Amino acid sequence: MKNSITITILFLTLYTAQAHTTLRTLLGDTTQVSNKSELYEAYQDENYINFTVSTGDPKMMMSMLRQGIIVYYDIKGKKKRKVSVTYPIRGDAPKRQRKERPLGPQSEERSEPTADRLYEMVRNRMKQGLPQQAMYGYYGDDTMFNIQLNSQDITASFVYDSENQLLSYQLKIPKTKISNDPEVDFSKLTIGVITPERPTDNKEGEARQNARVGGSNAQRGGPPGGGGGRGGQRGGGQKKPSRQELPGATLNFWFKTGL
Repeated sequence: MKNSITITILFLTLYTAQAHTTLRTLLGDTTQVSNKSELYEAYQDENYINFTVSTGDPKMMMSMLRQGIIVYYDIKGKKKRKVSVTYPIRGDAPKRQRKERPLGPQSEERSEPTADRLYEMVRNRMKQGLPQQAMYGYYGDDTMFNIQLNSQDITASFVYDSENQLLSYQLKIPKTKISNDPEVDFSKLTIGVITPERPTDNKEGEARQNARVGGSNAQRGGPPGGGGGRGGQRGGGQKKPSRQELPGATLNFWFKTGL
């Protein structure tokens, strides 16, 4: 990885300018792609694919922490949603986080919180601690796992730089979790970064239960017969947005890693 200061300066320049066009930069073994307020990075080592998305937009920060992120991997360079990691899974969030409601004398529906208030909320949420549950999806077979104690060898974490007001999501996944073919070529790998829909409590509980029951094949690394569901998500249909969702603060971006 290149010098972190250089990366931070590059990102701050892009964010300050509110760039809405995609810029692609190859820095040695790292691919950087910027889109709107986010900076995406990917690189590989012998056994892992490493991915980071960073933002200085406080609305996007709260969206990432509240709603979680689904990261998709397609080794054929398309936008297939066969392999994924979803984190955090909101179902195991501490109760004190769920009760985070007051933003001032007016509700969120009437008055949008200021940037300073959002940065404060981000700091508080990071101090409180995030959910430990994540989900690994492989060809329609979903497996719940704990990021602290798991056999998936997948590492997921958020890092908040309060001095520069930057939030980064870092994800490290074994190549064998993306494909069980030892001869697979990762040069065409595309990564998709999506904000998941926010399910109702019943839907979320059902998805978690299905993941526990149906996770054995994903752990073995082979796609189940006739698979093809969307990893990391279950169910369909549009859901009404929660009153806590912040308008426009969602991720929906694919990029070619060129690894």
